[in-house]
Amino acid sequence: MGEYKNKKNIKSWMKKAQFFSIDVFIAIAIIAIGLFVLYTSKVTPPSPSQTAALSADLMNSFNSLKVYQVDNIYVIQLIKNGNITNLDNTLLQQITQYYLYGMNDIAGNITRNVTVDALPLQYAFSLHINGTLIYQSRANDSRTPNLITTKRLVTGVTNSSYYWGPYIAEVRVWR
Repeated sequence: MGEYKNKKNIKSWMKKAQFFSIDVFIAIAIIAIGLFVLYTSKVTPPSPSQTAALSADLMNSFNSLKVYQVDNIYVIQLIKNGNITNLDNTLLQQITQYYLYGMNDIAGNITRNVTVDALPLQYAFSLHINGTLIYQSRANDSRTPNLITTKRLVTGVTNSSYYWGPYIAEVRVWR
């Protein structure tokens, strides 16, 4: 009878050992998969070249687009109201001219209206004229790793006789 009892205990112990072994294999598999995912996934920091390209492109757009080429309701309304008289001005010249006359709110509104959806959502930008903030799409985080600035000199003519400038325009793009 004692031998039967020992066989029963051995079978019971073997069933328990089987479950423990399966648990160990599952735990090893979970750890292995976790380590595999950890070492194969790369956290890529934002590329400074993308930010630099966006900054340069945005400045080039401001500096090359003429007012008459802009298809924006706000700009068209300013033209109809007589607030923009020289349609051959570039956007940057027109914004700087509003800055020159102390109309930074209009300069900021033009910038905002023309650049809506111009950058991917993860990027933000600001426009400064002679160090004065004209427009900022969102607050700049001081921990931003990629802040790229593109600068241009801006000059212009008012009423075919008054030359103004040079002013320094800066586009700052960050992620």
